[in-house]
Amino acid sequence: MSTKYLADSSALIRIIRQQVDPAWEAVVAKGQVAICEPVLRESMKVARKREYEAQQEDLLEAYDWVSIPQITWDYIRGMGGDLARHSMYNMFSVADYLVAGGLGRLLGVLR
Repeated sequence: MSTKYLADSSALIRIIRQQVDPAWEAVVAKGQVAICEPVLRESMKVARKREYEAQQEDLLEAYDWVSIPQITWDYIRGMGGDLARHSMYNMFSVADYLVAGGLGRLLGVLR
């Protein structure tokens, strides 16, 4: 059961609410979907105060965890500078930067 997908916060919320295609439910059930800290933080915005700790623990138990290495943050900082030169620095959330930074570093398409 190796992780194949990193869920963003909107996907994670749709999975939790069972608003995804049954094929995705099978992928989740196989343990092939992971989350990271920014996704967890964004997803927890919808939690109620009394249920916060329990919901967070449930998510941490249900999904594989992906740590974000320092090199990704360094790449994102460079992307921010590149975007600022084009007056586009305020159009992405932290999660968007992380997705673009991870994929851009991996694929070499954004810089």
